[in-house]
Amino acid sequence: MPSDIYAQGDVAVTTESSVMIGSMTTPEYRKLIEEFQFDEHTLEMQEFIKAMQDPDVVILDLRSEEEYARGHVRGAKHLGADIKAEKLEALVPSKDTKILLYCSNSLMITRLVSLTDISLPLFKAHGYNNFYKLENANASSHKDEKMIKAKLNFVYP
Repeated sequence: MPSDIYAQGDVAVTTESSVMIGSMTTPEYRKLIEEFQFDEHTLEMQEFIKAMQDPDVVILDLRSEEEYARGHVRGAKHLGADIKAEKLEALVPSKDTKILLYCSNSLMITRLVSLTDISLPLFKAHGYNNFYKLENANASSHKDEKMIKAKLNFVYP
């Protein structure tokens, strides 16, 4: 079955309707991406640090297992880049929980496409509503990776 693939923001989208993303068909997901308000789910560094203080918040690290093992935000859980409903539900059972996300691009610019940007519509497609990413390092006034990690209270096992 042929399908058209095009870029919508930072996400590649296919028009093939047989693909399911969460409980959404591809056309429904495409519409979600087109209408998604990324700014409403992005926190500046100080807002992110303040939100981390909430004992009920869940912090998810989207970096590789190797990067996570070398150091991560204190209390963060590893999710990685492969955001599947089963893994997400195991880490965050309540869809009402406030979720904070960060990836390599939150700490230093490593690629043009940020995993946190790609993940935001996926969280919505999986039924979560209260999720926020840390702004990308290039948007931050805090551009030094060591300083960012110190402010985020990184731990090094």
